[in-house]
Amino acid sequence: MAVTQAARLSPEDWSKYWRQPAITTFSQQFPGNYDGEIAAFWSQQFADLADGSTVIDLATGIGAVALRAVREAAKLGRAWTVRGVDYADIRPTTDLSDLPDVQLDLGVIEFIGKTNIEATGLADANADLIVSQYGFEYSDVERAAHEAYRLLKPGGRIALIAHHAQSGVMQESAEGLSQMQFMMHKEQLDQRVEAVIRAADQASDAGDKRWVVARKKLNSTLRRLQARAAKAAEPRGFINSVAPSFVHAIEGLAAKNAQMRLQHVARMRDEVRAYQERMADLRSAALDQAGCDTLCEALKQAGFEQLERGMLHYGAQQILMGWTVTAVRLRRHA
Repeated sequence: MAVTQAARLSPEDWSKYWRQPAITTFSQQFPGNYDGEIAAFWSQQFADLADGSTVIDLATGIGAVALRAVREAAKLGRAWTVRGVDYADIRPTTDLSDLPDVQLDLGVIEFIGKTNIEATGLADANADLIVSQYGFEYSDVERAAHEAYRLLKPGGRIALIAHHAQSGVMQESAEGLSQMQFMMHKEQLDQRVEAVIRAADQASDAGDKRWVVARKKLNSTLRRLQARAAKAAEPRGFINSVAPSFVHAIEGLAAKNAQMRLQHVARMRDEVRAYQERMADLRSAALDQAGCDTLCEALKQAGFEQLERGMLHYGAQQILMGWTVTAVRLRRHA
């Protein structure tokens, strides 16, 4: 599918998302940084990059690929200038302060936040390699392709990993959205928890009928949620990861008043809503065959040549992780 702007998150939404202390957008699967075939793809792109080169990571997020570039340069005994551009207000050295092993490497990267990758404001022909992972496809790809061409030196290259509409990530996001829909809309877990909190606040004793009824309804809801989670391909499932955080407002917040417990539920509800919006954004950005064709055509129209595309698979099960696209800037000016 072609990239649309219908469900795009705002810069403020992404800025809030990147406040979490995680290098990747899939921190459960990749807690340190992307590895396996994903890491191998980037190592291949960096392998012949000369000492003194400049790398620009477009839609850098919290800097996963930029960080890999710095570490790859060190491994190869080279020094590169690495810049990361993102339209969110990114602050990697601050937001990843709990990860001391990455601080030194992050410190040598120039991060440029609150900047659209379609118009970076950086100098013409100053990059040897432009990279982007799960980010370029969120942009206006025609404008972003022309901007990438402008930024590259003659002979410079662009390398992209983009979401595939049939990838494992898309399948997981579809299941996640389905479970969240079931939990929040059909079963109304947040409202069940709130009812227990309010009933407990008004109850005169543990046998108060209002509290007993509210708790029974919540327990019934939790049983149905467990049954739904058991149907998921992933044993734990999204429900089993999120539902306990709602119940924590009742059972885990010792010596807290009703208002504080209700505030906890409200925060969790906001987190679920943000997750749903981010997954919708991701699914809207993912490219099917026609969408990848559109992206490649945009690169060609911008002046790129030697365009190659492929599909990236990961792990022993060879899970589809996305499209790969590489191209070279024409040596003559467009």
